[in-house]
Amino acid sequence: MKNLFLSYSSKDRALALSLKASLENCGHQVWFDQEKIAGGEHYAARIPKGLNEAELFLVLCTKNSMGDARVNYTGSSEVIKEIELALQFGCRVLPLKADDTPNTAFDSAYQYHMSTLQWIDICAAVAQNDFTVVMTQILADSNTTPRESLDEQYLKQATSALKTANPKAALTILEHHHFQADSKDEAQYLILMAKLQIKTFKHLSKSQADTFVASFTRLLYTDMAPAAAYSLGALSRHYYQDNYIADATPGFNQLKSIGQSKGRVKAKYKKTVEPILPAGNRFSLDWDF
Repeated sequence: MKNLFLSYSSKDRALALSLKASLENCGHQVWFDQEKIAGGEHYAARIPKGLNEAELFLVLCTKNSMGDARVNYTGSSEVIKEIELALQFGCRVLPLKADDTPNTAFDSAYQYHMSTLQWIDICAAVAQNDFTVVMTQILADSNTTPRESLDEQYLKQATSALKTANPKAALTILEHHHFQADSKDEAQYLILMAKLQIKTFKHLSKSQADTFVASFTRLLYTDMAPAAAYSLGALSRHYYQDNYIADATPGFNQLKSIGQSKGRVKAKYKKTVEPILPAGNRFSLDWDF
């Protein structure tokens, strides 16, 4: 028996009820808003509980839930909120394509969040009102490993973009997502590195460099301290010292001592700094020596 969460537009209630019945006939429990929420209980307070218990998050994707850009038809804002919450909670999300709107969704957030997900086409089942054939495929996905949280996915994507010197792609990800408290420091570090990659040391003014120093320094008091110290060390050596400018940092040696007292710099963060370093540098070697 599996615990499933079914997200749908209220305008598709009849279809959702039919799908729910088929799932329950297979012996599974389905979190379904109007039945799971007692009278007077706050909806927003119950959704997280349903997501915590769910092993698979099903989204009934139709014109009513996703909207249709072809006819300027707005979909359900509640469904997109539930999708974002599901991803944030690390639920595995399975979109069920019930008509031809997924590729023309009105709200770009659907494409943004769900473009990499595997879809299941249930159009034929909907037309016949018989979900027997697709039921096995739907439930097979409930046995897979849960997805990473949305924060983890976007941080990983942004880090990969910075490692390959694509800071604009990283900023697009980082500045269009609201990170939870435990991810904000890492997101802030990556935002700073993206902006520093865009500027490069060559085009950085002293006032801009000093601003970066102040921002990275604040991260020395967080879990991002080793990475922040490493970035500050790069600024010290390859911006201030190389250009004979008064150093706004404590200096390479002191930063190295501070950083190493906080722990080793993760390789992925070192990779985000490499694109701004001069060719043939030995910065990483000197830091670890």
